[in-house]
Amino acid sequence: MSARAATGTRETAPVLLAAGPGSPAQTVEFAFGEADRRGVPLWAVRAWWDPDVDLGRPEDAHLARWDAVCRRESDDLTAQLSAAVCRYPGVAVRPVVVNDHPAAVLAALAARAQLLVLGPPAGDGGDSSPASVLVRTAPCPVVVVPSPLSRPTAAGRLAAGVR
Repeated sequence: MSARAATGTRETAPVLLAAGPGSPAQTVEFAFGEADRRGVPLWAVRAWWDPDVDLGRPEDAHLARWDAVCRRESDDLTAQLSAAVCRYPGVAVRPVVVNDHPAAVLAALAARAQLLVLGPPAGDGGDSSPASVLVRTAPCPVVVVPSPLSRPTAAGRLAAGVR
């Protein structure tokens, strides 16, 4: 089944929000506003990666740590979205919490989305940062929402492929 068949047409596909623990409130607000304006659902994605949590060794301690991390990330995501959920009651939200590298998860889900919303890159925002990679390779339009203190990238671009 194609990605388009799985989610309907591009016009009804969701807005995809990269909701990392450090994502600014402006990024969340922008994504909710776009989903509301477009009349589509919002998929809020929290990808976590902890090399100490290994389900390849299904011992009680590993399973307990896995459950604890999943629960914490899910609770954190719910809290991060709560204000926007109240402001945009008409937006259907699908929280997605996965144990994987963020860029890989977001790239895969972007094939089913009409827009990918990212916060400002962490660190120096170099060419290998997840945000930089996704801006260049995502199969849907990408918006990078700057924080109030951030400056545009060297090229001055903050959005790619937005129509």
